[in-house]
Amino acid sequence: MTAPPPIPILVVEDKDSLRELMRKVLVAEGFDVTPAASAEEAALRLREKTFHLVLTDLRLPGADGHWVLQEAKRLDPRVEVVVLTAYGSIESSVRAVKSGAFDYLTKPVENDHLVEVVRLALSQRRETDPATPGTGPELVGSSPAFQKALDMARVAAQSDATILLQGESGTGKELFARFIHRHSKRASKPFVSLNCGALAPTLFESELFGHEKGSFTGAVERKVGRFEAASGGTLFLDEVSEIPLESQVKLLRVLQEREFNRVGGIQTIKSDVRVLAATNRALQEAVKQGRFREDLYYRLNVIPLTVPPLRERPEDLEPLVQTFLDKFNRQSGKKVELDPTAWAVIRAHAWPGNVRELEHCLQRAVILSKGPLVRGDDLLESALYGGVEGGESPGGLKAVSQQAQEGAERKKILEVLQQVKGNKSEAARRLGVSYKTLLNKIRDLGIG
Repeated sequence: MTAPPPIPILVVEDKDSLRELMRKVLVAEGFDVTPAASAEEAALRLREKTFHLVLTDLRLPGADGHWVLQEAKRLDPRVEVVVLTAYGSIESSVRAVKSGAFDYLTKPVENDHLVEVVRLALSQRRETDPATPGTGPELVGSSPAFQKALDMARVAAQSDATILLQGESGTGKELFARFIHRHSKRASKPFVSLNCGALAPTLFESELFGHEKGSFTGAVERKVGRFEAASGGTLFLDEVSEIPLESQVKLLRVLQEREFNRVGGIQTIKSDVRVLAATNRALQEAVKQGRFREDLYYRLNVIPLTVPPLRERPEDLEPLVQTFLDKFNRQSGKKVELDPTAWAVIRAHAWPGNVRELEHCLQRAVILSKGPLVRGDDLLESALYGGVEGGESPGGLKAVSQQAQEGAERKKILEVLQQVKGNKSEAARRLGVSYKTLLNKIRDLGIG
C-alpha cells in the first residue's frame, strides 16, 4: 500500500531568510512546503495546488496577509490559515483571527511553537474534514485515568467557569484546553493562548491587556492585548504559576469585574472571555510560599482538572505509540515498525517527559531508521536512554552526558549573570536564548 503524500503547506513571507527557515523547519517535520514571497505569488500557488494550511505574514509588499487569508478561504473554505505578526501589529492580527484565521504568532517564533501551532491547525481541519490525514498531536487514550479527565473536560466545556488544568510537562494540557474550547458554546469564537513563562515581567501586562501609544518607551502605537483578542472566545493562560506577583492582582480584577484598562489607558473595556489556566507546578505550595495570591488561586481553580502523567495510564502507551508511528511514517513515506526489543525499551522507560517525550522519541526513531524495523539497540545507541531496566540508569550514556552539559551551562549562566549584574533580560540576550528559557535553566540548575 502506497503511503499518502505529505500534507501541503503554503508559507508566505517576504523576508528570504525567515521564509527559508520556516520552510526547512516544516520540511524536517515531513510537510510538503511551497514558499511564496508575496501575496500575488501566493495567489498563483493557491490556484495551482490545494493546500491544507497557509502560513502568512500580515505585512507583505503590495496586497497584505488579510488579502491572502480572504483569497485562500474563497478558493477553499476548508483551508486553515495561521498569520505571523510583528509586536506592533497585534491589533491587525486579531482582525485576521476574527475573519477566520486559526491563530496568530508573534515574531520571532520559536521553531517548536511554530510546529505545534501548525499541527494543531491541521488537527482542526481534520475534525471538519475526515478525509484529511491525521496530523497530531492528538488526545488518544482509553485508560480509566485518561477517560476520567476527558469526561470532566466534556462536562466543564458546557459552562463558562474558569478551569485550572494541572499536570506535569508534556501531558497535553493545551490539547485539553483546545478540546474544551471546541466543545463549548464559544467554539466559533477565537481561541487565544499566552505562555506566561515566556515573557519578561515588564511586558506581561501589555501582552495581556494591551497598551496605549506612548504609555512607555517603545510603545509607538496602540496594541490590543490577549483579553481583547479573545473577545467572545477562550483565553488560555499556560504556565500561570509564572505570572509576576505584581500583575496577579490585575488579572484577579479582570476575572472578578469582567473589565480592564489597557496599560496607560483610562477607557474601561468589558471582557467577555472564558479563561482556562494551566500549570505544571503545585500552586498551593506557591501560595504558601507567598509567590502566588491565594484569592487568585481560588478564582482560577473553580473547576480543577488534572491531566494524568503517562506512567499512570500504561494502557494508553500502545495506542499512542501506534498513533505517532502512523503519523511519522505518513510524513516520511516510510513503513517503520518496532521490534519486540524496541517495545521492551519503551515499556521499561518511565517517560518523565510524558506524551511529548514519547512523540519526540518516535519521531527520531522513524527519521533515523535505516530499515523497516526499529530495534531496542537503535534507541539505546541514539542516546535516548541510559538503560532499559526501570528506565534510565544513573550511569547511563544520557545521564553522563546530561550531567556534563548541566555543569557547563551552570558555569556559563553564572558568569554572564555576574557580568550584567543580575539583569536576566540582558543575560538572555547575551546567551542567545529566550527569557523563558533562561528562567527555566536558572530554576532547573538551582541557581540562586
